[in-house]
Amino acid sequence: HRTGVTLNNLTLNVAFLLYPPFYLNLDLQSFSVNYCAASYLLRIMQQFIIFLGNRVSQHCTMDTSTTCISCLASTYIDKPSGLSKCLTCTICDAGQGLRTKAACTQFSDTLCEPLEGHYCIGKNKWSYTKALGHSKCNAGQFIKQRGTPSSDTVYDDCKGETYSNGSLCLPYTS
Repeated sequence: HRTGVTLNNLTLNVAFLLYPPFYLNLDLQSFSVNYCAASYLLRIMQQFIIFLGNRVSQHCTMDTSTTCISCLASTYIDKPSGLSKCLTCTICDAGQGLRTKAACTQFSDTLCEPLEGHYCIGKNKWSYTKALGHSKCNAGQFIKQRGTPSSDTVYDDCKGETYSNGSLCLPYTS
């Protein structure tokens, strides 16, 4: 968003980059900055910069400041914004192989992680969006590398005069 305002020989060019920071460029045609200009600049900034966990309930006008209220349960805002509605918290779906790692707060979304015995196949920002169960060993195979939350189990074939007990290759006995 870009905003340009001229007040009493003072030109303010305000460039907002909502996240990460915002930028403010001042082009002073005069060194006399009055309270009214500074107050108006503050109102412009408040229109775009809202604190984490809060939403706009009433936008600013020439005569009033922006009014914010906290996000309610199961909603959040995790970065400065001018949103008038909070975002709905993610639900970690066991049907998608997920469980809650960190609960949603008014400042951050729910963090999901794979269920035990599952690994991630989808991720969004910091959280997992989908997971699958680790694959199972076939007859004559052994576990070469155990599965982790980010990778499937790796198997290899037993060699020579051995058989698999489901995880290891053992020699045949007479």
